Amino acid sequence: DSRFTTAATADIQGTWVHEMPMNGEELGWESYEGELICLFYMELGNDGSMDIHVTPADENEFSKAMRTALVDEMYAAFEAEGMSREEADAALLDEMGIDMQQYVALIMSEIDVATMFEFMEVSGVYYVDDDLLYSGVSWKMEMEPTPFTLEGDTLTIDDDVAGTGADQTV
Repeated sequence: DSRFTTAATADIQGTWVHEMPMNGEELGWESYEGELICLFYMELGNDGSMDIHVTPADENEFSKAMRTALVDEMYAAFEAEGMSREEADAALLDEMGIDMQQYVALIMSEIDVATMFEFMEVSGVYYVDDDLLYSGVSWKMEMEPTPFTLEGDTLTIDDDVAGTGADQTV
């Protein structure tokens, strides 16, 4: 397809990485007040394929923050039922033989951080025409044009999201 052989399209083919700070609300953790850096990957193939996925920049930091948020939210649920933290720990010790920290650690041992971000994975198609990036879910659907600039190894989409080229040898 000639849309993929234009110089503009060839220049943006590859994998682009954008650091994206995410807060507790975006992560679904009501009690978490910090921000974690996640990496937003956009892979633009030489056949018009486009794949997007997100991962935490530091899985250990992410897991630690998630553990803290889960402990806080579990205690909040007990407090909503009229129990103090100490009473919640006592109830868990009595029922399960573990306290809240151990209970959340048990839950966390069953969680694969990578799978938590699968809902953010997107596959689609793209092409470039007149400094506009057209992308969509399939070739059969209408594609929205998005302005972009390419300066060196930085692709900036819609004056907002800037990604650095990680691999330009697609």
